[in-house]
Amino acid sequence: MYMWAEFEPPISDSCSAVRSIGLTNVLDDNHADIAGGAVYATDLASLNFTCSSGLPGNDTTGCPSSAWSGNTVGPSEDPAPLLGYGDGLAYPPYSIQLAGPSVVTYTSDGSTGLEFLLWVTDIAGQNVTAGVSSNTTSASALEATVIASANPIASALEATVSVSPAVDLPAGARPLRLTGHTTGTGDPKGLILVSAFEIVAVPWDYNVSFSLTDFPLVPAASMILRVQSCSLGSITSGNNTICTVCGNSTFSLDPSSTVCNACPSGAQCNGSAAYIPPAQYYHSSPNSTHIVSCPNPGACGGDRTALLDCKLDAGTCNMTTSLMADDPNAYMVKICSPGYYGPLCSLCLLHNAPSGQPRYGRTGTLNCQKCRKSSTIVIADIASTLLVMLWLIYIIHVTLRENEEDAQSTPKPVRTSEFLKAAQLWLQYISLLAGVNLPNPSALQWVFSAAKYAFAAVSGGSLSIDCLFSSHHDTAVQRILIHLAVPVLVLLAMVLIQVIWWTCTILKQSPSTPSATSSWQAMTPFSWKSPGFWHHRGTELRNRLCVTLLKVIFFYYPSLLATILSLFACYPIDPATPGSELYPQYAQARARHGYWVPDMSVQCFAGWHLKLSAGLGAPLGLLGCVVIPLLPCLLLLRQCGHLDSPDVKRRLAFLYCSYRDNFWYWETVVLVQTLGLVAAQVFAIALDGFFQLAITLLILVAGGLALAHCHPFEQEGPQFVQVMALGTVTVTALGCLMFLDKNHVLSPGGVSAIAILLVILNIGFLVLVALAVVQQGQRYFWTFSRKAQAFSKAALSFLKAPFGQKRQQPGLQSTRSRPNTATPVRATRSGSLQPMLAEMVMPSQSNSSFRSWSVDSPSN
Repeated sequence: MYMWAEFEPPISDSCSAVRSIGLTNVLDDNHADIAGGAVYATDLASLNFTCSSGLPGNDTTGCPSSAWSGNTVGPSEDPAPLLGYGDGLAYPPYSIQLAGPSVVTYTSDGSTGLEFLLWVTDIAGQNVTAGVSSNTTSASALEATVIASANPIASALEATVSVSPAVDLPAGARPLRLTGHTTGTGDPKGLILVSAFEIVAVPWDYNVSFSLTDFPLVPAASMILRVQSCSLGSITSGNNTICTVCGNSTFSLDPSSTVCNACPSGAQCNGSAAYIPPAQYYHSSPNSTHIVSCPNPGACGGDRTALLDCKLDAGTCNMTTSLMADDPNAYMVKICSPGYYGPLCSLCLLHNAPSGQPRYGRTGTLNCQKCRKSSTIVIADIASTLLVMLWLIYIIHVTLRENEEDAQSTPKPVRTSEFLKAAQLWLQYISLLAGVNLPNPSALQWVFSAAKYAFAAVSGGSLSIDCLFSSHHDTAVQRILIHLAVPVLVLLAMVLIQVIWWTCTILKQSPSTPSATSSWQAMTPFSWKSPGFWHHRGTELRNRLCVTLLKVIFFYYPSLLATILSLFACYPIDPATPGSELYPQYAQARARHGYWVPDMSVQCFAGWHLKLSAGLGAPLGLLGCVVIPLLPCLLLLRQCGHLDSPDVKRRLAFLYCSYRDNFWYWETVVLVQTLGLVAAQVFAIALDGFFQLAITLLILVAGGLALAHCHPFEQEGPQFVQVMALGTVTVTALGCLMFLDKNHVLSPGGVSAIAILLVILNIGFLVLVALAVVQQGQRYFWTFSRKAQAFSKAALSFLKAPFGQKRQQPGLQSTRSRPNTATPVRATRSGSLQPMLAEMVMPSQSNSSFRSWSVDSPSN
């Protein structure tokens, strides 16, 4: 084998054979304890090897190992403290390699250590596993140095760390201080680990250098250590050189602070910046310290463990501060119960519900319920409205009959309509009580649901009309317009029914109806063509429409008023201006007047809401809060001095005839009480359920005391039923207070027992009213049944007339005299005028549609 040597500086442009080694196998099958099984060269400049003259003189990679065979390296003893390197050709340490990035961030907290991993290579790129003294060689086959030693000196590699500012520190800054390990020793593989490296320094960029202790000529490796400012959850001490993480039950959002803050009342703090509001509470951003109770406690029931995980590892959640975030993985959505999102968890996931997830719509004030099928919602609302219309038709019929009885000045019986009015008052007040967000037991919830169903089309009930909307915007405005429109539509329908009823009576009593001509002419002094006839019938229509108008208004007054007042209902979340609260910069829900309760994505009295509340809310507020409560008084004052007139009684007797003379205004008192209850429900929502219920109780108790003390009713029956109505609602509200027992003093069995007692109380009241109506008003019921049947037949006959037999014109009617079938009239016990008909069945030639029509009085 031949070996070439290249001189430095080279003596020629090509390699030349300087010497031939006599033993051709002298570089094969050798062993070195430390490095260089064939040759260990301490001076690269004096000895470079190549395998052939065709290779560059400084190519030292791989050639010796592949050219020479059988060479080994490493100590002969086992276990070996050092593994050795370079089984062929080896060199001394040449460069230091550093694992990891060139820039490392660090928080100076006085306890967190860093680790650095280094390794050293020779010029051939081989990992250096041990250091060899520069004046010795290993027992290599070829000694490249003039000094040889049979016992070469070897040692583990050792690195030293030094730190200096990348640029000069600011004036007055405290110098850095190294508190951890600054050296590291290589392992048998030559890996050098510097562990537990600690630095105490002000936030700055620092140069960190790594050098070999025994080889100062080897260039040092370096990196940048970027000492950060203290992070959220830490405080600063030691002249801004140490960051201390806050412990349990404390937190900090100001890294420059020197003291940790106490955990907000009711919140859960796990140290650092990880704090979350308790269940049923809300804050407007992940770091807001202003914690408020949710007006609907059930809406803020998100998984608190998931919230805490979001705080401890922000990468697992979307930590956006947007109030309108609807991402299921967002912290601001996780704080809410399923189906809710937005400010105070008050909005329903309707059009923005995740794909494949159920949609939710608004029911009541701030409740969200899963959407049902559109057909189910429409059918339920139509059925509710038809039941209400049937109730109104009956109560209007009874009221008209009783007004007529009062106009006849007969001995006054107990007005059945007062019992019906008491039941209606109970229905209205129970539905208002159901609007308070309370954790009601299921046994009582069905009573509230049944009461709310009567007003489903105007208050949402348990089925949300929001689910019918296709628009993604202004859902609250659409809902309000529908709730305002339904009472108007019902009123128009009731007016149409009364006009058709009145028209049927005219058609029945007109000369074109032979069977009724003689009877009507016999019972009234007016002929069909006379002005007196039409004046009398016109007065009856006006009376009928007046009663209809007032009854519809009084029935829908609470729900209509709640919708009107909701235009002005606002809820403050965060203080309008920063105050004394901690870290005010994180509050995201500051609004001067709060947020609009029907849609809390809208700020109150700003932008289009200001136009809506001023343009629509102001006139409607005047109507609902002033005009309607004072309407009974205004109508009666207008007739001052004529209240005993039969004409006034036929129209307005139901407003005052049941009361004693000095309490003629009591209807206004009842409406004012209703106004107070509705206002408490709408505006006291900013308070929690306890105070909202307490205000409702105060108004109910005040109204009950006034009713008991003043005794406005002339008769005991209506007085007793009204007291029972208010008493039932008051006791129910008082019992609901017990469901707010946050300390769980009552056992679940005790809560259920109270709920069952309240259900029995309410059912008992309804049974009492039903018995009173049956006892006092059965005559009205059967008359109503007969007239309803006759009305339906007459209406059907009227609709069929254009397609059936042509009606006889008044001018062409037969002049043949007919026997007078009318009989004298008599005054009944109730004072109404009833003709004593000799024949209950009309003559055969009469229209069969009117055979069952009873001619009691023109006003009926």
